[in-house]
Amino acid sequence: MPGNFPIGCSALYLTLFRSENKEDYDDSGCLKTFNGFAEYHNKELKLALETLRKKNPHARILYADYYGAAKRFFHAPGHHG
Repeated sequence: MPGNFPIGCSALYLTLFRSENKEDYDDSGCLKTFNGFAEYHNKELKLALETLRKKNPHARILYADYYGAAKRFFHAPGHHG
């Protein structure tokens, strides 16, 4: 099950929800509110998957951390081309 990307770093959200307030952005230039929502979604998804795992102990249910993987590109873009 894939988690959500850091949507506050996407060009679409950065364009549609541009703010003059520098406090709305993190150190990588991403919108804090949208990334906070993505983090909340992923946390709740992981809790739901844990419940599913307990109810289905013979099933293999995996979580893909797209947020963490993509966030590395936004924190150090120079290292990734």
